[in-house]
Amino acid sequence: MSAPSTMKMDHFRSNLKKERLLEDRYMEIDRQNRVLLKRMSEAMRKPGSPRHLVMGFWAEMGQAAGAQTRQLG
Repeated sequence: MSAPSTMKMDHFRSNLKKERLLEDRYMEIDRQNRVLLKRMSEAMRKPGSPRHLVMGFWAEMGQAAGAQTRQLG
């Protein structure tokens, strides 16, 4: 007796292929995230980067708020 043609397990092959494609996609996303994180880290270390500008802005705002508080108190 031979196995019926419906038992060839084509659905297992398609599921494996789908899983492999998803895994490849996730690996590519992870790689792109690492590249982006590296580039962002390098940019944040440079003087004049947005981080330095923002931190400087908040430091100035903190000093201004401290001066206002001292005047009110």
